[in-house]
Amino acid sequence: MKHFVILLIALTVVRISNAQFYENNGIYLSSEINTGNYTIGIDFNLNYTYKEKYSFKLGYLANLSKPESKPEDYIPGIEKVLSFGLFGPFDEIVNYQMGLGKIYKLNDAGKARLNLSLGFAYSKIRNIISWQKRNTLLLTSNYAINYRSYNTGSLIINPKLEFPIVGFYGLTVSPILVINKYETYFGIGVGQIIGIIKKKN
Repeated sequence: MKHFVILLIALTVVRISNAQFYENNGIYLSSEINTGNYTIGIDFNLNYTYKEKYSFKLGYLANLSKPESKPEDYIPGIEKVLSFGLFGPFDEIVNYQMGLGKIYKLNDAGKARLNLSLGFAYSKIRNIISWQKRNTLLLTSNYAINYRSYNTGSLIINPKLEFPIVGFYGLTVSPILVINKYETYFGIGVGQIIGIIKKKN
């Protein structure tokens, strides 16, 4: 009987603590596809919110762009043809980001909110700087490509409209601006959020 009472008390405490955690905290994943002055990008984040007023995120943002300098007579190698050209050549920027935000509810039901996020990122940039024509077989491209790589810090401004459809799923629309001394990326993304998004009404 003693063990049963202890177990009952423990389960009650866990249930109450879970309810309190759900009431004040949110943890969810967000994923978006974006486009802008880079052709295409993806954005994945782990998000934490406190009392649906403040937010914190850790994430990964990567963007690819077809280089404007690509020669008109460029021919991809057979490996690019077989992959439908999905592996380049591209200019690219990859950001490992962290952000803090303030959340504003746009309606009383909590079905729309604005998450104003400002953050910083460690950015890795790789740009094509030259193309050298060569005679080659179909297995490889007819141009040798030279890249220049940079590592730098970036400022990320990312206000996000979030639409929690239910407590665990929603949609997002978000403009994004990435600024550093080498590149500036601006675009807009659409995506989804999954997890503990908002407290129960």
